[in-house]
Parts: sequence; structure tokens; C-alpha cells
Amino acid sequence: MKGIQKLLERWEKIVPAERAVRATLPAIIKKETGADVPPQNISVVRNVVFVKTASLIKTEIFIKKKKILAEIALLLGKEAPQDIR
Repeated sequence: MKGIQKLLERWEKIVPAERAVRATLPAIIKKETGADVPPQNISVVRNVVFVKTASLIKTEIFIKKKKILAEIALLLGKEAPQDIR
């Protein structure tokens, strides 16, 4: 039987990536769109970022999605998310 440490190793690797996205993405969104998105409104599921905010801000993020993803990829490397929704 696997020990609890083996089972939790997967989550140790996932959590820092989400923390990094939550720390860097609000600043990138602010720079590109001028909108403030608090880190608690950002979640990462299966390498996809979900932003909970007003529809106007979501539209601006969608319009500038390529720039935002490119900038976060430069900062986070292979841990960077592949999509924003």
C-alpha cells in the first residue's frame, strides 16, 4: 500500500504553480487591461485559468488573451497556464 506522502506528492507540485499564477496574473491583467482582479478571484484547474469578474473585464481579458498568456509564459515557464476563461 502507498504511504500518504506518496499520494500527496502530486499536490505539492500543483499548489506552487497555482500560487505563482495567482501572484503574477493580477499584475499582468492590470498592465494589459487596466482592470483590478483580486488573486482570490483566480483559480487554476488542469492548466486553465478561471477568472471570476465582471463580464466587461472578462471581455477585455479575452481580447488580449494572447498577450497575457505570452507574458505569463515568460515569467512562469513550463508551469504557465495554457488558456484563460
